Amino acid sequence: MIPLNYHHLYYFWVVAKSGSITKASKRLYLAQPTLSLQIRQLEKSLGHKLFHRTREGITLTAEGRLALDYCERIFLEGEALARRLSSGSPAGPAFLRLGVTKSMTREVVLSLLDAVDGSGSEAAATITTGSVPELVDRLSKYGLEAAVSEVDLSASLGAAFRCRRAGALPIKFMATPQLARKIGSLARPRVNLPMLLRTPETVLRRDVEDSLVGRKIPFTIVAETENVALMRILALRGRGVAALTQWSAAEDLKEGRLVCLKGQPRDLQEQVWLSLPARAHPDSGLDKALSALGRFTLAKALRS
Repeated sequence: MIPLNYHHLYYFWVVAKSGSITKASKRLYLAQPTLSLQIRQLEKSLGHKLFHRTREGITLTAEGRLALDYCERIFLEGEALARRLSSGSPAGPAFLRLGVTKSMTREVVLSLLDAVDGSGSEAAATITTGSVPELVDRLSKYGLEAAVSEVDLSASLGAAFRCRRAGALPIKFMATPQLARKIGSLARPRVNLPMLLRTPETVLRRDVEDSLVGRKIPFTIVAETENVALMRILALRGRGVAALTQWSAAEDLKEGRLVCLKGQPRDLQEQVWLSLPARAHPDSGLDKALSALGRFTLAKALRS
């Protein structure tokens, strides 16, 4: 006798990934009361509550997180089986869904994709940008396989994921040569620094402001953006001083379009953290790609 009703288990999986009974019922073409009843029957058969139900919606219990981890493997394996056997055609490429914080340096993401390409997995990548809370939400609902961020997400993700620091990139204050001459040294600037900053919710924005205030450097905010490429362009147009990694402005520094200001702080860094599944992925192609990300370090990427 099969110990579980797999229809109920599938309904639970869809509800957990959807984040609400309402959304799941539309996806499953089931009435909400019917779907709620199926979930309660599954909880009764397992002997545990799988969801906390509040006025704001539903969240997984500890047992629900464990059940979701198993469901992810069970139903991903089923999807892989269906792809391989349907109509005799070969399975399509595995898709690595990678989440990236909006302010992450572009060159870091490109190096991660290079690592995936070099893994032999033939996995195609789908890049999703978002805030830290958005990435945590998508990872928790298995809407992403992995994520790269400036902060450690382990406290928010729990045991289903492992988070590791891939390295850090020094941050430098950069400007056009003309603006740099006008400013002089950061140790004793001649004018208020016209700063191009990241948006307030980012860790690096707070670190840059703390550094400026701590060193008593006068500054005025002239622009805020979460787009590092746009910040670089604004700096190139002489609109202000940008706090960037040398990696993201390597050609500009080489050609003299931007220069690093004198008297740089030495403690500013952009941290790079990877959030990856704690267990092997059931799709072998994706597992190869994720293993490559698990070995990725910035030090190695910078040497290549």
